[in-house]
This record gives sequence, structure tokens and C-alpha cells, in this order.
Amino acid sequence: MAVTELPAEQHLQMLQILIHLLPPANVVLLKHLLGLLKGVCDQKATRMTAASLGRLFAPHLLISRGVGLRLTV
Repeated sequence: MAVTELPAEQHLQMLQILIHLLPPANVVLLKHLLGLLKGVCDQKATRMTAASLGRLFAPHLLISRGVGLRLTV
């Protein structure tokens, strides 16, 4: 079963476990980043949704430096 096929509650539990496994400094950074992104979403002048911001920032946050990124269409 793919992760995307899991119920929302199980997704949440998996995320909580992954966050718990992060080093403390990374948890602090994640909290600050999520707070910043929430602040951007909450601005009335911002037309970007949380999903749009996720698609924008995820590649920059999830790809290690020095690792080539190949985009396929």
C-alpha cells in the first residue's frame, strides 16, 4: 500500500513519528519554517495556498546539495 493511500489519521501518525526522530535542532528549524509559511498563508495579500507554498519550497528543502535533480515531463 502506498503512503498516499493511507487514511489521514495514519498520515498524521507517521509524520509525528518522523518528527520525533529528527535531531532537536532540526525540530526547532521545522517549527520556525512552518510558522513562517503559515504566516505567509494567513496574509490577505497572499494568494498562495499552503499546497502552493509546499510545491514551491519542497524541492529546495528536500534535495541535498550536490545531488542532481532531474525533472521529467
